[in-house]
Amino acid sequence: MDKDCMQVPARPKFATLAEANGAFRHAVLCEGGDQPCTLPECTAKVAEFKEWFRKLRAHGHQCGAANLPSEMTCPVCEERRRLDLMIGAIRKQARPRTPAHVPQHNTLVEHVLYKYRLHAPQASGAFKRPRIDHPAVQSFDADEENHDDESDDAVRVGMAVLVDRVGAGEVAAVRGDVCDVELFDGDGGGKVIIRDVQPTERRIVCATCHQETIEMAAPKLRCDGDERVIGVGERFFCSAPWAGCSEGANLCRLCFNRLNDPANPERPRLMEQIDFDGAKFEPIVWQPDAAKASDQYVRCDVCNRWHHYICARFPAPEQLPSSYVLDDDQFACPRCVDEGRGEAASCARLRALQERSAADLPRTDLSNSIERVVAEELRSAGLALEGGIYVRVASTERLSFPAAVLQQRYGGEVAGELPYLSMGIFVWQQIDGHDVCVMGMYVQEYGADSPPPNTNRVYLSYLDTVRYVLPSTCRTPLFHAVLIGYLLDVATRGMTHVHLWVAPPQSGTDYIFHVKQKDEAHRNRPMPASKLRSWYEAMLSRATAKGIVRGVTTLDEHVKGLTSLRDFPLFDGDFFANKLPELLDESSKEPPEESSVGTGAAGAADGSAGASGAAARATRASRGAATAEPGLVRQSSGAVAKQVQGEVRGHRAHFLVATLNTDLAVPAPAPRPLLSNALFDSRARLNGTMREWQWQWDELRRAHFSSLMMLAHLGGPPTT
Repeated sequence: MDKDCMQVPARPKFATLAEANGAFRHAVLCEGGDQPCTLPECTAKVAEFKEWFRKLRAHGHQCGAANLPSEMTCPVCEERRRLDLMIGAIRKQARPRTPAHVPQHNTLVEHVLYKYRLHAPQASGAFKRPRIDHPAVQSFDADEENHDDESDDAVRVGMAVLVDRVGAGEVAAVRGDVCDVELFDGDGGGKVIIRDVQPTERRIVCATCHQETIEMAAPKLRCDGDERVIGVGERFFCSAPWAGCSEGANLCRLCFNRLNDPANPERPRLMEQIDFDGAKFEPIVWQPDAAKASDQYVRCDVCNRWHHYICARFPAPEQLPSSYVLDDDQFACPRCVDEGRGEAASCARLRALQERSAADLPRTDLSNSIERVVAEELRSAGLALEGGIYVRVASTERLSFPAAVLQQRYGGEVAGELPYLSMGIFVWQQIDGHDVCVMGMYVQEYGADSPPPNTNRVYLSYLDTVRYVLPSTCRTPLFHAVLIGYLLDVATRGMTHVHLWVAPPQSGTDYIFHVKQKDEAHRNRPMPASKLRSWYEAMLSRATAKGIVRGVTTLDEHVKGLTSLRDFPLFDGDFFANKLPELLDESSKEPPEESSVGTGAAGAADGSAGASGAAARATRASRGAATAEPGLVRQSSGAVAKQVQGEVRGHRAHFLVATLNTDLAVPAPAPRPLLSNALFDSRARLNGTMREWQWQWDELRRAHFSSLMMLAHLGGPPTT
């Protein structure tokens, strides 16, 4: 192969990071094609990026790298693959997936852009995350070999630096471009000063943790065809955007092989409506370490020391709604605040966010009720928490679950929608002076206004906890007390049943909190379903002893006498709500049972007894026959009910049903106040934001920062 063919085209050079970001993004999204569009930001620099795109893609049409051994991969083709991934990610990010004031973030885009700005990947294969305003971030056309050099005035007395082959210390004196560094860990506790440290021998580090980087968890890559997690080192197939899909796609090997089966091509399950004509997929080996992020830096405006966002508990403005208007506010680090030097009015708004507590959030009758039960339960068990505990309702939304499956089968005989109240409830504990969110749950309350069979039923759809409760002996009693307090509240509101999903998350999957502290008992394995079930049963046993719950059964026992799908409760996002259409589709392809128009329990379930019941069944049969596809036959409700019971029996370990004590119900309870928060209204949106912004819970300092950001969103903009 011609050696010149393997030379990567020269990248455009920029003076500032903002200019590079803006030009690249506009080049990707520009509607003018190869020509400039009518927008003023379509500058000559954008044209340079477009030309660079063109050269990289033109190379692919003539390169013979596909025939090379894997260890001789063409560098231009590798550059083009990274470019295509980045372009696809930017276009995904450009499509609005959440309200405008919920921040969007794409780690892969940032890291690939950063790679183009500064330097090639390190030996470990990881990219360094851009550090906002940090001296190590040079201009776009900086000398790549000297990208870690600091400018002459970058180091000041008091800053923390890492001296090569020696260790971390604090700058004690500066003389021109050299400095003296007093090491943090001197021998025998005495002072150790390193003299005349050159710029090439030092790097500025965090003044709190004395480390240069805090690595975040490696991102997860999912197949766009079936949402399967693509494993480390696994080959997947990536396509840049094409006419049928403006976002591009990543497919696992199974979906790709099915799509390209010459005998019977099959589109991926989640992309059945996509036209794949024109899609060009390339095989790539997924290496998540190459997309790892590191925490960003912020400089204290009082002492000029640099800190990681996490270490300084800095309420990152770019991760908050733009309406907060924090970009011009000054920041005082915790050290300056402790020394009384962070009292300036210009620092007050950021400090207000740093010092915000869950105790400052609005209370509700529900939160007060749960807190009372928590206090009673811990007191009766002789336990005491080491910090204050706060229960708050983050979101209360009135939603509706469309029961389309039942309406297609029964028409106007069943309700088309099942209204319910969706609630997000969170628990904080004050640990080491700052609040940590230790528990969150999302529930669905189907009240008296919800049609049967969901009337007065509660579905506990998601519950997640972290292991930072102090003392640790209070952890399980605290979480049980929160649930018992909630059960007591809904019992007084006339609810009759609570349905609990007791399936633990699979390895690598989050319910609410992103990257939690590992349980040493399970290590990298998911929690056994039997252990989680026992945990719930112990809680329900305590609630039964207190007279809140009258009985606990499995869902299998609860629907033992089921004769019609109209009597099977379905909940928004529940396993069976998604499984039922599949069961009905399978049953429609089977021959009808001889008893499908007979009498008995199944027949009585579809209509009243006697002639009127037979007439009703005949009417429904004729309606079903008129709308059914050729060759498909509508099964009787009794036959389908048996299929559903069989499916329930196969998942009996994952569902519990608690029958509440209806004697506790009070007449005309006050309606719950509606609370809306764009981030907390949806569990999926909250969890997705945690993943995108790397709000992690695997260390206490990360949990402090993540909790701070949650409270910043919940409490609104600072008012001081």
